[in-house]
Amino acid sequence: MSIYWSPQCSLLNMRMTPNLKVLLLISLVAYTCRGDDTLDETRSINPIDRPEWIVTDALSSISTTTPPDEMIVTSPSLVAILLAEMGYVTQAAINETDIKAIKAALTDFQKDIEVETTGELDDKTWQKLSAVKISATRKAELQFISSTVQNKTLWAQYMLLNLGYQPDAIDKGVTIWTKMAFSRFQKHHGLKETGQLETKTFDTLVEAFKNQQTVESFSDENISDELATTISDHHYRHPPLEKLLRIKTAQLNIYLESLDPYSQYLSPDEYQLYRKTASSRIKIGLGINLLGDDQHVIVVPLRNGPAYQAGLKRPHFLRKLNGKKVTFKTLLSEAPPQYKRGSIIKLAVSKSPLGAIKHYRVKVRAFRRDTIELISEAKVNLIRIHELTSRETAKQLKRVVKKLPADKKVIIDLRYSPGGSLFETLDAVSLFLPAETPLITLVDQADYQEKFSALKGEIAQKRAIDILVSPHTASSAEVFALILKHYARARIIGTLTQGKCLSQQLFDFEDGSALKLSVYDILGPDNRSCQNVGVMPDIKIDRNHILDTAFIMNRMN
Repeated sequence: MSIYWSPQCSLLNMRMTPNLKVLLLISLVAYTCRGDDTLDETRSINPIDRPEWIVTDALSSISTTTPPDEMIVTSPSLVAILLAEMGYVTQAAINETDIKAIKAALTDFQKDIEVETTGELDDKTWQKLSAVKISATRKAELQFISSTVQNKTLWAQYMLLNLGYQPDAIDKGVTIWTKMAFSRFQKHHGLKETGQLETKTFDTLVEAFKNQQTVESFSDENISDELATTISDHHYRHPPLEKLLRIKTAQLNIYLESLDPYSQYLSPDEYQLYRKTASSRIKIGLGINLLGDDQHVIVVPLRNGPAYQAGLKRPHFLRKLNGKKVTFKTLLSEAPPQYKRGSIIKLAVSKSPLGAIKHYRVKVRAFRRDTIELISEAKVNLIRIHELTSRETAKQLKRVVKKLPADKKVIIDLRYSPGGSLFETLDAVSLFLPAETPLITLVDQADYQEKFSALKGEIAQKRAIDILVSPHTASSAEVFALILKHYARARIIGTLTQGKCLSQQLFDFEDGSALKLSVYDILGPDNRSCQNVGVMPDIKIDRNHILDTAFIMNRMN
């Protein structure tokens, strides 16, 4: 037998549209009170009485039959308070609706009443538990729970749904989907991604829910038919059009993230900024690339850029920006700073995550951004590819390789490369393989497969190749490493790569907005996808040393 936690029917008294009410009922798992033919929105339940519920599948209609004898469903808060009255559980477990603590307390209670110690609520346990006399204080607390639906999980599910973090709730098992929704919400708000409801998560959720009441008017509008059709027709997972037509504009990026982590809707302002920053090789800024994960932010100086000229010659961990601590999540969630030409920006960096901090003052100015640099570091020449840029990278790579002494190995540094143009990657990797060598296969939503092979133009038939990778090596950069590893044409040195093997396409619209959509799954030469898998190195380097080129060279030798 299992313990089923359930809220009281008074949840239905919350203000919501009829459609949202039905969606909420279905998505949270359909409930009905015992003996009722319909859900009565005004019925109040005495919290001291044992409420019995029928739990049906999320996709089935609401059942009104009597629940099976072995199913006992009640409020976790009620169980916790009864256990607390006897000293089995703390007030904190009640306040937080800590299911783990409540089950542990229930196990202890079962030991004392000499029944099977399952930690779950069965008839014998309930008979003993419900006989407990509770104080006036506890009765008042229970009354408060009944009237306010204190069950935080249910409140949280309602708010997640209303904020758009559960767009697929009807189609998925509620338990799994709620955990996914919590993780997604936690990620967006810089919280630890546990997939569980914790105090900080709940408080942040309440604040977000309050703020949602004042968002722009477009947030209540569904996305356009053109947007919905484009996503349905082109995304590699082929989401159903009828579902997309129900998505709100403000919820679109949350929905896209539920399909894959890389698809994104760009508003007209965001797309304008994207085009402005991507169109020219002459930039105004600090001359750095920022990469990161849940733990660290890495600042990569570009040769002869402002940061490089200020003395920051090599990649470091970024500890502070203008005196403020930064995480990669805050950098992603906040609008990018638009620094004025001539302003001074302070960078605090270290060689290791917790190492000694060094400070640099960088003047914002114009600089030229190259996608490839030949860098002398740790007594070796590295070809560092910052980005695989269309119609640039392959030509630059060919030029740089030809400059290197013929008896020296080629060391390609992809540690700081988030990817770029997939087709430019195929042109670049063709420099190291015979013509017509199978490279990749693209698979679209209809399972149509398009295969690509190496072009003519191999320039380094007999030269040894080492490729440096890191957790920040992603997308097309991973494909580059994956292909050469498969044909034993290069050694891969570093850490497991990110595991992003989806190809995106950009769609723009008349209103100035755009859609970056994952349209293909990428299969390597072995006809397997590396999505969420990554490229395993031949020589592993601890990630704490991944910036230390001298350390890596010693390991390689």
